[in-house]
Amino acid sequence: MAESGWHGGALDAHRFLWLDAVRREADALGAAWAYWGYANPHGMSLMSPDETRRPDRIALIALGLAEDPVSTGN
Repeated sequence: MAESGWHGGALDAHRFLWLDAVRREADALGAAWAYWGYANPHGMSLMSPDETRRPDRIALIALGLAEDPVSTGN
């Protein structure tokens, strides 16, 4: 696995698909992974870029760090 970056806004669906695919591939290969973008204005963060700094549910679900309410039926 290597570092990658993102510049510019990303659609939520695209962010989810990319993060989910990379995380699943790393898991399948038994590769360790880390997420370094905790808060940035470019759309690839674990926290919202506004003043609320709330967790980004899309990123957390894609990374397997939160449950997806759709897949769990909630």
